[in-house]
Amino acid sequence: MSQHRPQWRKSSRSGENGGDCIELGALASLIGVRDSKAPDASCLTLPRKSLENLTRILKNAQEPRKPHPDPQEPLRPKERPSPHRPVGRGAFFSSVDGRMRRRRT
Repeated sequence: MSQHRPQWRKSSRSGENGGDCIELGALASLIGVRDSKAPDASCLTLPRKSLENLTRILKNAQEPRKPHPDPQEPLRPKERPSPHRPVGRGAFFSSVDGRMRRRRT
């Protein structure tokens, strides 16, 4: 039994500067994806349709990248809204089990 050896290809946009690149290789009905800097390491295999869908999603991505948080700045917890909401003249309602109840103040 002979194993099929894929012909690995790198994107023409990746350049020759040794940057972060991946290579693709056809493996029967699957596509192999590997790191170009570590060609002997294991590769990820995907069905062709999955790779096509992933590529389409990445090309159509509209959301800009969010900057990484400053590692020197501590992370702050997100503020959660209070389950007790003022309803006027000091009356408060409290949501418990999805039902609104009036609290005495």
